[in-house]
This record gives sequence, structure tokens and C-alpha cells, in this order.
Amino acid sequence: MSKKTKKPAIQEVFGKNYVVKNGRKLPIYKCLISEEAGLITMLIIRRLPNGNFAFGSYMVDKYCLGLKSTTFKIDLSMDDLEELLEEFSYGVGILQECTYATVHNWVYGGIAYAEDLGFKPDSDYTMTKFFLEEDTEDIELIEFEFGMNGRPHYFSGPYDNVQKILDTLTKSVGEDNFDFTDLG
Repeated sequence: MSKKTKKPAIQEVFGKNYVVKNGRKLPIYKCLISEEAGLITMLIIRRLPNGNFAFGSYMVDKYCLGLKSTTFKIDLSMDDLEELLEEFSYGVGILQECTYATVHNWVYGGIAYAEDLGFKPDSDYTMTKFFLEEDTEDIELIEFEFGMNGRPHYFSGPYDNVQKILDTLTKSVGEDNFDFTDLG
């Protein structure tokens, strides 16, 4: 009888656990931003020890919902990163370089604004928050305006639960204290 030898399990070196433990310590390679119709899309790209990249992307609805969408990718080569950035540009417009503090303040400010209205950040924020520094006084404070004309303005999106969002706004600020535009 031949004895089968087990192949060693491949260890995911730069996986989710790595990002949770080390994401904030990784050097920032670049921060990018694009704004279109009240949606600000930002990326924080960090360099991994192997020379590849990891990034968190954040879409902030500055008028109402705060951190509406967020995602991340880990262990991208330069070619993969450039291809992905090109895809992002097709979806959100031209990405321009910005400071880390700009991204930091839009994301944390958007989350705080939306939480005051009764909304939570996208569930993937449990991972992408590790691409952001903790929100401390060490980070330059930049004041951004949230809402529109001094009040929340909800523009419906294709994947939104519109009635639930309207109910949340009614409960948090009152029926006549927000604006709504149905884009459906």
C-alpha cells in the first residue's frame, strides 16, 4: 500500500486577519477621491511588505446616508491595481490624489452624520475600517458640509430600501425636516 502524503495547507499570508492586525500600520501608498452628484468615492491604498497593495474603498453619501458602500481588496500586484483603478474611474469618474486627512474626515464625518439620522455604515466597514487610522485628534480635522441646504436630502438609489430609509428619517428628524428625490 502506498502511503499518501498530505500537502501542507497553503497559508493565506495577506488575508483578512492580516489586515485586521496590521492594516493601520501599513504605509499609505496613495489616497484617491472622486465626487459625483453628492456621492464621494475614496480609496486608501496601502503597501504590503511583499511590495503588493491592499486598499479600502469608501462611497459616502454626503447628503444623507453617510458610508453607503465600502469594500476592500488585498494583495494586488501593480498591474492588478492599475487595472482596478481604471475600472473604478469608469464607474465613479476621474480619481484624483488627495490627502489621507481628506479621506479620513469624509468617512468618519459621513458615518457620524448618518448615525445621527439613524443609519449605520455599510456592513463591510467592519473590515475596511482597518485601512483607516483610528479617529483621534492626531488626524487633522477638516470640516465638511453634510446634508443639503442645512438638512438631510435623500436621493433614492437602485438598491435602497426606500420606505425603510424614509421611515428612519421621519422617526429621527420628523416628516417635514428632510427632502426626498426619487431617482427610481
